Amino acid sequence: YEIYYGDILLSYNKNLTEIFGLSATAGWSGRLEKMTYSEVGTNGGLSVENWFNLAASTNKSDASMGKQQVLRDAFFGTLGLSYNNYLYLDGTIRQERLSNIAPELNTFTYPSISTSFLFVDALRNTLPSWYNFGKIRASYGITGNAPDVYKYNESYNQSLASIYTYNITKENLGNKNIKPETKYEWEVGIENKFFGNRLGLDLTYYSGIVKDQILNVTMPFTSGSQSIYLNIGDLKNRGFEISGYVTPIVTRNFSWNINFSVSWNQNVVSKLMDGVSELEHTNIDNGAVRVVSRVGEAMGDFYTYVPVEVEVDSKVQKLVGDGGLYTMDYTNYKKVGNAMPKWIGGLGTTFTYKNFTLGVMTDFRIGGMVLNTPYQYLMGRGSLVESLPFRDASHGGLTYTEDVTSSTGRVYTKTYDNGMILEGVKNIGSADNPNYVKNDIIVSSDLYYFQTFDWGASSGTDYSNSLFENTYWKMRELNFGYTLPRTFSQKFGCKNLTLSVFGRNLFYLYKNLPIFDAEATDATNWVSQTSIGGSTTSTRSVGFSLRANF
Repeated sequence: YEIYYGDILLSYNKNLTEIFGLSATAGWSGRLEKMTYSEVGTNGGLSVENWFNLAASTNKSDASMGKQQVLRDAFFGTLGLSYNNYLYLDGTIRQERLSNIAPELNTFTYPSISTSFLFVDALRNTLPSWYNFGKIRASYGITGNAPDVYKYNESYNQSLASIYTYNITKENLGNKNIKPETKYEWEVGIENKFFGNRLGLDLTYYSGIVKDQILNVTMPFTSGSQSIYLNIGDLKNRGFEISGYVTPIVTRNFSWNINFSVSWNQNVVSKLMDGVSELEHTNIDNGAVRVVSRVGEAMGDFYTYVPVEVEVDSKVQKLVGDGGLYTMDYTNYKKVGNAMPKWIGGLGTTFTYKNFTLGVMTDFRIGGMVLNTPYQYLMGRGSLVESLPFRDASHGGLTYTEDVTSSTGRVYTKTYDNGMILEGVKNIGSADNPNYVKNDIIVSSDLYYFQTFDWGASSGTDYSNSLFENTYWKMRELNFGYTLPRTFSQKFGCKNLTLSVFGRNLFYLYKNLPIFDAEATDATNWVSQTSIGGSTTSTRSVGFSLRANF
């Protein structure tokens, strides 16, 4: 991996008068990134057990090479005005070019403007002395986000059959007409510090819209590919962030500090491209669960098949079929939740006593659903303790009898203790003239788990049981450190020398998701984070560090 970059910067600063100041910059920057890779591997397994060598490949070994590079450059400038060191106005502009977009679309310009008012400095004579710092800020800006390298021109894979070369379409098509998505956002905020900077609070509200959002859109298999990159539509965002700190105790040898942050965000799909009524980001298990976005609604809604519901005595009830299981409606999807969290944030604290420091850092997430597919499969196979209810009498199972035919044709009655009665109603009338009463049909819990928690969208399978609110509170880091006496660290030419032990991702203080780590999704992009696939292993780390300041 290689990176070459260069910058040219010109700066100008001048006090126009005793109270007015001017600052300006202009420049150019360029960056070239190159990546090359090669891969080799066995094909068909090993011909000799435990001989991990290309020569042990059962079939002809595989080999591949690849290369990527992207070039970008930009001209930029800033202009700033200040008044009496407490009122500021700044503007910026940036024109950027990228090599990973078609030449006729690869140049774009991003301006921004911001202002800030240090009102405590301006009103120092009228505000109390414990009000140490106060700033009001506002800004508006336009920024861009380009597609990944080569996504605008990916079309074919080339292969060889005998002496003939042929091309095949890739699973994910590029798009030569794709252009950068553009974000227009304004923001206002206020920052405060009180009581000798022992208490601080920062509030921010923002609102914006992303136009021409770039997404990988699914396609019908009959097209020859599975997806294509498109500027699919516009997405509105708004939210607020609150952060702060407090130092409740400070003495000569001891101090205690608490810091926190919390944010809330809401998005709405405001437009999709012509002819598109909804955008499917992914579907799981042959369409049993879909993650989609629709105009006027939030991005990332979960849709799945659910049991039929009927209204009885002004109360919605699930309908139980003749076999004792819920009657599923596989003709219509129902919205069951959204993947986006409602709140995210963190809470930390630090204790310092003489040269010792103890730090605790936690973070949390509230809301936002996730599909736990391993839970779905393992519940159906009886591999989880969560599937123990009603398995036998000791776990609440009901006793019932069934007539059983032996291999010799003899019919006899057998007693079981794994029965259960599902909450809901049954129809003792007809389809045209229903009469709903409370369900009293006993069904085998083995059958319930096996059919309800199966794969795909048929035979009573219900994935809504495996969709969970992914709310958690996690111990992110715990560390304990000791700063060696300065007389000792100076022997090594250091100002400070600190020895610490730490642990990261240690445990959950609270977790709503069963079995798996709440963060053990299959990839880092938000679509992949809508489901737990079981492909990643969660780890916690424990170690020590030695830090030196010179």
